[in-house]
Amino acid sequence: MKKDVEAGENIGMVVITNEKSVLMKAPLKTRKGFKDKGLMHFIKEAF
Repeated sequence: MKKDVEAGENIGMVVITNEKSVLMKAPLKTRKGFKDKGLMHFIKEAF
């Protein structure tokens, strides 16, 4: 269970690190979706 949490945090860090560059290129709808639906939904759409 702990390994899953660490893996999730690592993915989160990558997304957060790239968040500004990703969101600057993303349309406004995607930015709003990222805030509304959260990290996992954003990762699923991104990959």
